[in-house]
Amino acid sequence: MLTGKRLKALDESAGGVTAYFSDGSSASGDLLVGCDGVHSTVRRLILPEFATAPYTGLINIGGFTPAAGLGLAPGEHRMMFGRRAFFGCAVEPGGDVWWFANVGRKQAVNRDELEQISDAQWRARLAGVFARDRGPARDVIRNSGPVTVSNSYEVDDLPVWHTARVVLAGDAAHAASPAAGQGASMAMEDAVVLAQCLRDLPSPEEAFRTFQELRRPRARRVTAQGARASKFKAVGPVKRRIRDRKLPALLAGHAASGEHSLAWIYEHRVSWDTRVEAYSA
Repeated sequence: MLTGKRLKALDESAGGVTAYFSDGSSASGDLLVGCDGVHSTVRRLILPEFATAPYTGLINIGGFTPAAGLGLAPGEHRMMFGRRAFFGCAVEPGGDVWWFANVGRKQAVNRDELEQISDAQWRARLAGVFARDRGPARDVIRNSGPVTVSNSYEVDDLPVWHTARVVLAGDAAHAASPAAGQGASMAMEDAVVLAQCLRDLPSPEEAFRTFQELRRPRARRVTAQGARASKFKAVGPVKRRIRDRKLPALLAGHAASGEHSLAWIYEHRVSWDTRVEAYSA
């Protein structure tokens, strides 16, 4: 295993693939799996026209806060559509509160802002966003320790996920908005299915093609679910009033009828013992 390397270029041949790193070193193998995230270098190298992941219009801010004095019990979860942003928190058994907020913003946060704006400034800004909302958001944010700030991106429906010797997986191939809550899960599912394909099929290219076709329908569906969830999180005053008026009845109706269950997301299983058959168009 190599660590501390930055991929710079790839060279494929009939017998394998060589990865070249920024320090001048290289490594060769039979195949290469690009599971390197939403800003994938591997995707940029094999699909340069899809190098950039589109920004969704939401930034994510989160951190940890001691639960003392907040009136929140261990195991408690809160989710809230605020007037200007979405807030969620969960109380860990040890007493810390993990929290996050999704805030609408036309432009993605750039590196200079991340370096120049302090944690205290982010906390103050975010507490102001929730100033008119009920619930624990303001107190949780004000008492938080260091915060993390990131942008939300999507990678949706690439035309292909692979070449003959290189394949994309996880967010590099299909990144849903964090509102889907499935980034790590989808990457682990990909890992199992890709391993099955490599186990059962005679060549990397055939394995990659079958892997893509097995995983693409679920990836599309999860990405669409994330997009639907995101669009309600930061809306203007008119859409907010419509959302807040309709959402309680909508959720109650779904709960009573069992319709629109998300079991397809959370109860999805991949059986390692299932043999994979080659995909044929």
